[in-house]
Amino acid sequence: TPACALCPWRPHCAAQAAGIQATLPVKAPKAARPIRYGAHFWLQSTAGDVLLRRRPSTGLLGGMLELPGTVWRPEPWPRPDALAEAPQPADWHFAGTARHVFTHFELLADIYRARVDVITAAGLHRPVDSLGGEALPTVMRRCIEIAQKPAG
Repeated sequence: TPACALCPWRPHCAAQAAGIQATLPVKAPKAARPIRYGAHFWLQSTAGDVLLRRRPSTGLLGGMLELPGTVWRPEPWPRPDALAEAPQPADWHFAGTARHVFTHFELLADIYRARVDVITAAGLHRPVDSLGGEALPTVMRRCIEIAQKPAG
């Protein structure tokens, strides 16, 4: 609430005259955050390695590690389109959707997981039990958490 009793403009105040001074100032409503959609892939070998990749050095989350995935876009990724972007052919299963709020947009990322004998896709192969020490952004930790949940 404003400090009306101290204000030198009080005798000429339109808000005071209208009796609405206690409701001022009115904050403008926040603009809705746009939603972007993506898909990320948890590919694990029978030896216990997981495929990661490094993001480009510039831009959002520059240089950080991530699960391989699609670009983030304004339209949802239908399953066939998302799986066409998978790092290698495999028996992909939907694991869930990760939600993360960035400053200027909200991300909804579908998570797919698969287990293969050998990871043939390009990228970084890391043991599952070492992921806690990797430089992974919070959004990717959420994706990994969903990917590791038991099916069902």
